[in-house]
Amino acid sequence: RIMKKVTMEPSERLANLQALWDSHTVAELGPCGGFSQMYACVCDWLGFPYREEVQWDVDTIYLTQDTRELNLQDFSHLDHR
Repeated sequence: RIMKKVTMEPSERLANLQALWDSHTVAELGPCGGFSQMYACVCDWLGFPYREEVQWDVDTIYLTQDTRELNLQDFSHLDHR
């Protein structure tokens, strides 16, 4: 079993948590499903350099063209830097 069942006491705690969950709204992820934010997190986690030009391209060019799919070939010119 992956998920364990949890019993909450007092029972009002479950109602409070459910209300909080129900009131939570999902933020717009932006171009490419939130790639820029995830890119920064992964670079930090792996210890890789964060390239602002990648983030800028996705946030600016992809957004203005309403692109929802990331094409890694768009960044092949950065391999030489």
